[in-house]
Amino acid sequence: MSHSVFAQSHTTPTAKTLFTGNNEDTAVLILDGTYIYIQKSSYHKFQKKTYSMHKNRPLVKPMIIVGSDGYILSVLGPYYANGHNNDASITKHLFKTNAEDIKNWIKDDDVLVVDRGFRDAQAFLESLNLKVEMPCFIKKGQKQHTTEEANSSRLITKVRWVVESANGRIKQWRFLDKVVSNHFVPYIGDFVRIVSAFINCFRAPLINDFCNAEHGQTMLDIAQLGNQVQKYVEDNNLTRKNAIYSEVNGTENVLDFPKLTFQQIRDII
Repeated sequence: MSHSVFAQSHTTPTAKTLFTGNNEDTAVLILDGTYIYIQKSSYHKFQKKTYSMHKNRPLVKPMIIVGSDGYILSVLGPYYANGHNNDASITKHLFKTNAEDIKNWIKDDDVLVVDRGFRDAQAFLESLNLKVEMPCFIKKGQKQHTTEEANSSRLITKVRWVVESANGRIKQWRFLDKVVSNHFVPYIGDFVRIVSAFINCFRAPLINDFCNAEHGQTMLDIAQLGNQVQKYVEDNNLTRKNAIYSEVNGTENVLDFPKLTFQQIRDII
């Protein structure tokens, strides 16, 4: 698929508004590594490279690249699971080796939405004139995120969750959900790519909000608002007062509690 077709057909209006300024030629890519569990190998060198200290079992890691609507653009790898093959190092390897001609396909100012596991690759990706969107880290000595940091992370999560669901769709295939025999290890990458092609062809998009172009702008406007609850707590010194609880009968009409429609709840989610 060409870059222009992907940017126009598989980048939702919400993602465009949040990260591209509604630029029709900018693609939003979401990257994440997934796991395919394999048998323990009697070949010590291979077992050492495929053993994950995080999962405490042998596995290989395909790298999944999806669009903001859940369309699986590419599956790269799989890669070993040892400490030298985290998400950041795999991403650097993709661009340094120009895997699947990715450096010629991707354009300047394209947006990569990733999780904190890609932090060591952020500077490298930005040096390639790419924009990286990653949830914020809590700074040293800081107990929690500021309102601005929390809102920024929420905007990223609003777009990034589709890659987790795309990984879940792949794992719905029972062969990939179970422990794969080591006889099939050389073909795992092909199996994941074939399954991804089936998902793209026969499954509905994870997100279909192409008719809701104002949703992203609403989120940006709300993200600029201050934390009114925090201000109220600080102004009234509520953190130093003992809380007084009173029972509330849920069957009674609580007049000051907001009532939300199903559509409003869906918009919040």
